[in-house]
Amino acid sequence: MTLMLAGMLSGEFSRGVDSRAHQRILWHLREQKERIEKLNPASQRNQNSDGPGEVSASIISVEQFDLLQTEIDEYQLATVEALIVQEKLIEAARESLNQILDQAYVMEDGRKVFKDRAGEKVYDVDGNEVEPEMISVDSIPDHHPRFEDYWEKRRSLERLEQEQGELLDYQDQLDQTERRLRQGAITGAEFDDLREELQRSAPDTVRGQLDGAAEPELATDPARKPVDLDADLANAIKPNPLGLSR
Repeated sequence: MTLMLAGMLSGEFSRGVDSRAHQRILWHLREQKERIEKLNPASQRNQNSDGPGEVSASIISVEQFDLLQTEIDEYQLATVEALIVQEKLIEAARESLNQILDQAYVMEDGRKVFKDRAGEKVYDVDGNEVEPEMISVDSIPDHHPRFEDYWEKRRSLERLEQEQGELLDYQDQLDQTERRLRQGAITGAEFDDLREELQRSAPDTVRGQLDGAAEPELATDPARKPVDLDADLANAIKPNPLGLSR
């Protein structure tokens, strides 16, 4: 099997820089290679047909593995930061909403209600109009908050909670993608589409945390040369999950 390594990455492999990261990547590639060959024995026979500089469509390269892992890490960090900010915004919005609820007019049956700014209708906390026979607009003193002010704060909180849900969904998407990457379930054919999907589905709050950082691109060094990693994959050592030296 011939894989393409370019620029700094191929240099790192030849010099053995960061051997633990090196072994981690090799091990995951070995697992992916063995999985593919188990599912498709014909791939083993076709392996020798790869010409110089060709990459099997069934397995991502070391460079692609490292790039996707880096991007996932960046998205995950931005998502966590966005969740922290979102939680603070939700806490402030909830406190503001509770304050206005504490100032609402309370009917005899215990319901909190608001009259609108026009002084024509009365609404409960769920936005339902209260019939005039239940309570008249004039019976609510003017110092109580108006319905529009309450409703704006409620919708603001709901919007923030919806954005929080989108962040949690995106976090799940990142976790699932990373799990597939480490299980060797991502093929070269879907690599670019998968990267685009992660970028496209990132919530605006995540994009804000990334602050317009340019998306990493695959290396395009014209001096790239093929590196045969069959021996390295065969000798790959399973990474220590605790990160301890053996």
